[in-house]
Amino acid sequence: MTAPAARASHAHAMTRRPGRRSAVRLLCVLGCIAAMLAGCSLDRLATRTVTDLVSATGDDDVFASEQDPRLVGDALPFALKLYEILLTRARDDPGLHLATGRSFVAYANAFVQRPAEQMAVTEIDQRISELQRAKLHYLRGRDYLLAGLDLRHPGFGALFASPDTMDRALAMVDASSIDFMYWTAAACLGALSTDPFDMELLITAPYAAQMLHTVIGWDEGYQGGAAHDILIRYYAGTATALGGGMELAAEHFARAVAASGDKRTGPYLAMAGVAINQQDAEAFRSLLDDALAIELDVAQYRLQNTLDQQYAVWLLEHMEDLFVEL
Repeated sequence: MTAPAARASHAHAMTRRPGRRSAVRLLCVLGCIAAMLAGCSLDRLATRTVTDLVSATGDDDVFASEQDPRLVGDALPFALKLYEILLTRARDDPGLHLATGRSFVAYANAFVQRPAEQMAVTEIDQRISELQRAKLHYLRGRDYLLAGLDLRHPGFGALFASPDTMDRALAMVDASSIDFMYWTAAACLGALSTDPFDMELLITAPYAAQMLHTVIGWDEGYQGGAAHDILIRYYAGTATALGGGMELAAEHFARAVAASGDKRTGPYLAMAGVAINQQDAEAFRSLLDDALAIELDVAQYRLQNTLDQQYAVWLLEHMEDLFVEL
């Protein structure tokens, strides 16, 4: 049995390294900001130039390949506010809505929710506060992404997340909007994970899952199978009678591992979370060992893999708090 196949059996028991081009891009951004401050006559030109730069390229190569998560975590708040400033001057730019929305979602997940979940029991009030803050940023990102989708496909927002109109909404979009679809779904289900009793988010969850299936239909290997990671958690937490269950979670785990060539930690962390819910300590250890064995040599996954491996170490060190019987 191959290593990926062996790891997939557990379910049953950001692109290039920043270099000269990133430095040139940063200089361009700084130069344009300086122009914005220099005088009103250059304001529109500077805004348009910065907006085009951000919306055309995003931050994937700068952030996703970073080896130091703390550097990214410290930089993102400035980037988020810069995007929002630009949006006040370029409200009709879908690409800028995408850059803003997905950055809020990524920040909420990696730098607000996960640290909150690692807080001690004695810090319960702060944990609750931080989870609410993560929810706020997820929803903020969702709203920017939906606004961008509405710009690309007028009327989408009015049809989104309704049992009577969701099929019509999905029929409006095509594969050119795959980034919007993935990040909008991630925002909806991410917000729900911070507040599982929010009825509005519970109602929209199946529609977010539909969006992820649409993404997978367009590109099975999108972001190394990241859509499958989210569906692992979604189906594991949804009763079989409601269309979920472990069989579907297991299927998406295997597909996620295959989609990245076993180069991403995400599927293993997702299944480890399921193992906690099932109180399966043996599977939990094995999954996290597999996550820690993944090399950090693929630039587009480096930041996420680094964050996941740091979290895996923390989880292993706190197993006594996670499992009733050890």
